[in-house]
Amino acid sequence: MVQHGWGGLRKLTIMVEGEEEAKRKRDWFLKETDSVFSPEFKGFDFKVGEDKMLTFLPSKDVQEIKKSNSDSMNLIRKFMNEETGLLEVQVANN
Repeated sequence: MVQHGWGGLRKLTIMVEGEEEAKRKRDWFLKETDSVFSPEFKGFDFKVGEDKMLTFLPSKDVQEIKKSNSDSMNLIRKFMNEETGLLEVQVANN
């Protein structure tokens, strides 16, 4: 369906600009992911408090980790209901 007039052109322009911005952000994200999960990747060190250090060592191949982290939907899908597509939230009871 083609919209006529300046309003339709404005909506199309906004849509194209949004797609270009999304592509720019995606390209940046993939570049940063590549730099973090390079062949030299050995894991992450986390400082907790003043005296404690936690280390994350990859249990998988670095390329597999990079692939799974290259799509943010992989994380979100873990919490989605397959039938409804809605996020399911669980509240921890302390």
